[in-house]
Amino acid sequence: MRRILIVVLLLASISIAAGAEWAPKWKTSLGQEAVDAVAAGKAVYTAAISEITAIDLERGDKIWSCPFAAVSSLAANETKVWVSGGGKLSVIDAATGKIVKNQNLPFKQLLLAPAPVNNRLLAETDRGSALLDADGLKTLYQSKEPLFDERRALLKQTGKWRARINEAKNLVYFVADGKLTAVDLTSGKIKFTSAAVSGLVGWPTVLGDTVLAFAPESLVCFNGDDGGIKWTSKVPTPQPINPLIVFAGPTQRLTFVYPGGLLHHHPDKNKIQIYYPIPERVWPIRAEGEDTFFLYIYTDETDQQMKSAVMRLSQKTAQLYGRSPATGETGGWVVFGKNQVLAELAPGQLQLMDRWELKRIDTFVLPNDRLIYLAATEAKAVAVSQKGVVAGLALK
Repeated sequence: MRRILIVVLLLASISIAAGAEWAPKWKTSLGQEAVDAVAAGKAVYTAAISEITAIDLERGDKIWSCPFAAVSSLAANETKVWVSGGGKLSVIDAATGKIVKNQNLPFKQLLLAPAPVNNRLLAETDRGSALLDADGLKTLYQSKEPLFDERRALLKQTGKWRARINEAKNLVYFVADGKLTAVDLTSGKIKFTSAAVSGLVGWPTVLGDTVLAFAPESLVCFNGDDGGIKWTSKVPTPQPINPLIVFAGPTQRLTFVYPGGLLHHHPDKNKIQIYYPIPERVWPIRAEGEDTFFLYIYTDETDQQMKSAVMRLSQKTAQLYGRSPATGETGGWVVFGKNQVLAELAPGQLQLMDRWELKRIDTFVLPNDRLIYLAATEAKAVAVSQKGVVAGLALK
């Protein structure tokens, strides 16, 4: 274990050589600071201080702008944009930029998940979390437990917020008052509240027809239909600080984080195994076959600088591969193209790396700025910065 930890720190301490700046395919400015953004269909929708703007993903042209003050968050699909802010929730026609519906809300704050699911919006509020009708904007269900918490940026880019939803069964799962609760997406009514285990923390994660959640000293697997317990595994560590679960491999092994390292769970053997003790902050990002990619944020002992690195852990060989360190604390934005990884490893420094060895290919720099949004397909990406710069990038 100690040897592995030393390898991690040595890999992470390697610096990146300076290189020519990566030129974007297109770049435009909103003319004011941006507070949120979301891509859907052929456009990226950005929220600045006083307006919503739609920008063509292919050319970077502004399609429309809609005045809107005090924006908190955006959600979108190919036909509609949902905007929260100023104590209301609004719907904008994605083609014209016209507001088609407004609804006053009983919340001081509403942070939307980036897209509707089965015509429903998930949101975090100042009172916990909520399920809303995407058409009528009616609040269907409220929970006292948070939906995103501090993980909002990471969940937004990876889609992990959907991990609490079973679309086939039309159910969304919450941990409410320490118990697993299943809510019907259509009606917003509770289907069941499991009395089998209490004291659950964090948020539940759907895996097939089962639901996983953390109790203080164990990982619990519930039947997703009725809340009965299928199995439990004792967690050989204090309570995980980030119960964000990533699925990987043919046996769908699970990866999650505890204070000081990564844990893996093997559902076929119902066994938890500690793979790596890793200090400071670790965020699982993505599972790819037998590999788990994660973001590692640490203080370099050689110069006392905060640094960030993307690493790849092979579950098959239990070895670390690749590294991509940069000085500065990342906002956590990491996305994947077909053969590349794109990551903001320091504020305003967006690095393009090869997918497996994580060697730097290029760097796009936004001086004295940082990202608020990053999304990618196989061949292209779009980045939106805090200062209102929107850039389209071609992946190589």
